[in-house]
Amino acid sequence: MLLTLSHSYAQPPTPYVVKPGQRYIRNITIQIGGIFEDTSSAGYRLANQLKYKTHESVIRTELLFKEGDRFNPYLIKQTERNLRLQRYLRQIRVVPTFDGDAVDVSISAQDSWTLIPYLSYSSGTGQSNRGIGLSDSNLFGKATRLETRYQEQASRQSYGIALTDPQFLGTRKNFLLAAADRSDGTVFQAGYGLPFRSLEQRDAWSFDTGKQNTVGRLWDAGTENYIFRQHLDNFSALYTFAGPSAQPAQADDPFTGIYKGQTILSQRYSVGYAYTNANFYQASLQDYQDLDLDPATVSNNPADLPFNRRFSGPVFQYQTIEPRFITMNYIDRFDRPEDYNLGDESLIQLQLAPRSLGSLDNAALPSLNRSRGWRTSDQSFLRGEIGGSTRVQQDTVSNSLIRAEAKYYSVIGDLFMGQRFLGRHTFASQFYIDFGDKLDRDRQLLLGADTGLRGYEINTFEGDKRVVLNLEERSHLADDVLQLVSLGTAVFIDVGSASRESLGSMLTDDLYGDIGVGLRLCFPRATGGGIVRIDIAVPLRDGPDGSKSGEPRVIFAAGQLFGARLRSEVVGAENTSSSIGFDR
Repeated sequence: MLLTLSHSYAQPPTPYVVKPGQRYIRNITIQIGGIFEDTSSAGYRLANQLKYKTHESVIRTELLFKEGDRFNPYLIKQTERNLRLQRYLRQIRVVPTFDGDAVDVSISAQDSWTLIPYLSYSSGTGQSNRGIGLSDSNLFGKATRLETRYQEQASRQSYGIALTDPQFLGTRKNFLLAAADRSDGTVFQAGYGLPFRSLEQRDAWSFDTGKQNTVGRLWDAGTENYIFRQHLDNFSALYTFAGPSAQPAQADDPFTGIYKGQTILSQRYSVGYAYTNANFYQASLQDYQDLDLDPATVSNNPADLPFNRRFSGPVFQYQTIEPRFITMNYIDRFDRPEDYNLGDESLIQLQLAPRSLGSLDNAALPSLNRSRGWRTSDQSFLRGEIGGSTRVQQDTVSNSLIRAEAKYYSVIGDLFMGQRFLGRHTFASQFYIDFGDKLDRDRQLLLGADTGLRGYEINTFEGDKRVVLNLEERSHLADDVLQLVSLGTAVFIDVGSASRESLGSMLTDDLYGDIGVGLRLCFPRATGGGIVRIDIAVPLRDGPDGSKSGEPRVIFAAGQLFGARLRSEVVGAENTSSSIGFDR
């Protein structure tokens, strides 16, 4: 039978560029629809009635323009991108209508169901992960997220609560407060700040602090082989101001909304202060009991204990951002357009930590990150980044990490065999490599079922070097069945290794792999359109965790194993290289 392709499904919003001239924004209308458009069922009507509707003021706070402002197509497009980042909204449209010099802007969105009973169960990875709780990512329709949960994971039990408000007291400031009481200790985190929302915003600032008293762990073959008590404290304050790009835009960009000759604030300069303090102690008998470990089964060598660290001093950053956005559907979720920047982004950071400001030794901590992307066709793209961090202390260089990653996605589209529909297909892939040198003793590069090799247990492989390749063919078979669930499948290949041997030896002797198939369940009208996956992975080689070649492993987990977001977009470019490899 002949295989044929079709791209008849809904496309992302149409790109456009309109030079502003003397145009001004005359009216702004906002329409927020219910969770379900089809209200023929009593259940759908009841859900719409029970859900607190998102307040119009929440949408207006996210707008980068107001009535009377000069029309700026970039701010229209950036507002749409910002609204798509709000997980409690879906089907976002920001559409300008022109009437001479007047522009009327229509904004439409649909609410998602945000009050979610948290039920988590993940198995087949070698470590069971169970949890129960309740979360609401749009509390009372005000964009506030409140979450509380009980979790059992890797011998730890924890009770936690978190409050996140991206519009604190009706402003554009962020507020975060989170705490957890775990069987092995306590964790606290707080933050407050004004983040950047566009490349026309002139400044931003942030304050962050955290405190942790828990048991740290080192792993080998999927089990703990050394534990220690860790007391961690951190505080940072940062102010950033933005300056204009080196030259105006050289061409119209209909996807980003920037017109030829426009100048944006694409260079950012930051200054601040950072304090980190880490103290380590030999594990007590109570620590072993907290993790349900027998002291006789792990190392008790004092030589394995990490050295104490304290760094206190000013931080300097320089960042450049080239906006070149694309919007694509069926990437990491089902029918939800997502935005990706293919422009060149770079960040250089330096912290100076002298003894005179409280550091244990004079130190310098530089890091850098650079990313960019390429649109390889109308339905495919490649994104990549490189980064690194190190520490210079008493004429020695240590705790160094160099890393690189690449993501390639191709939305193949509707596939048919004759008249039989075979699903909407997306080819997804990622490659990443981390290379460490003289890493701190509490730092390991781990690899297993949750980080790239589904055929083996979590934390089966460890080392100061790591390499992973994931290839996945995703098929979206049915969208929005009964307006409740979407169904899909996946076929995948995983290859990777983590080792302390030489890179050449790791690539020739220590590579492991698996192949498998999976089922994907998506709940498109729930917050974020989250995905549940069930994977059956078959190892291609016996593993040190006891996994046998050819014996399938069934994995139940939430979310895709990997996504199109770069690691710098998940944890922040300033933290990407320095935060990898710690058990927190």
